[in-house]
This record gives sequence, structure tokens and C-alpha cells, in this order.
Amino acid sequence: MTDAQVSPARRWAITLSVMMVTVMQVLDTSVTNVALPHMQGSLSAGIEEMSWVVTSYLAANAVAIPATGWLSARFGRRRFFLICTVLFTVWRRRSCGKFFRCDSGAPPWPCGGSES
Repeated sequence: MTDAQVSPARRWAITLSVMMVTVMQVLDTSVTNVALPHMQGSLSAGIEEMSWVVTSYLAANAVAIPATGWLSARFGRRRFFLICTVLFTVWRRRSCGKFFRCDSGAPPWPCGGSES
């Protein structure tokens, strides 16, 4: 399929899909950075110990990026993208228990609010 054959609607769908995944990656990185001070206080750890959290996160990304390229070449970019998005969503649901926590009086954000 050449660029001339891609409809404008399909281009927007592709753009929005890529933007969604980019936002998920930035959110994941932000969660890691925001959790560091809390982890440091809870574990009575120093800056040196907390730097291992960031180092481990970066090492995991360094391993995952080449693997992602290989898997997308093997299964196809679209299929691999959809599989990863579904797995991320299912894992998020499994780890949070619920998508929305409206019963606790918290805002309707995934995993948001206080425990009731």
C-alpha cells in the first residue's frame, strides 16, 4: 500500500493509535518517577538504592526495544501492536481489580481514589 492509497481517515486512525501508545509509555515513565520519593520514604532507602529502580527500568526498555522490532517483523506491525495493546489493557485490569472505582467516591479514573 503506497501513501497515495491510504485514505485520510485511515491516516488519522494510524496517527491516533501511535499517539495513544506514546501517551501510555510517557504515563508509565511518569508513574515510575512519581513513585520514587514514596518508595524512598517507605523503604528508608537512599538515593543510591532508588537509582537502581530507574536503572532497572531503563535496562528493561533496552532489552524490550530490540525484541519489539524482531517480534513486529515476525508477526507484522499491526498484529503485534494490537496484541501488545490488548495485553497491556488486560494486565492493567488484572492488576487494578477494576477499570473504574466509582463506588469509593473517587473520580472515575482507572485505579484512582482511596481504598474504601
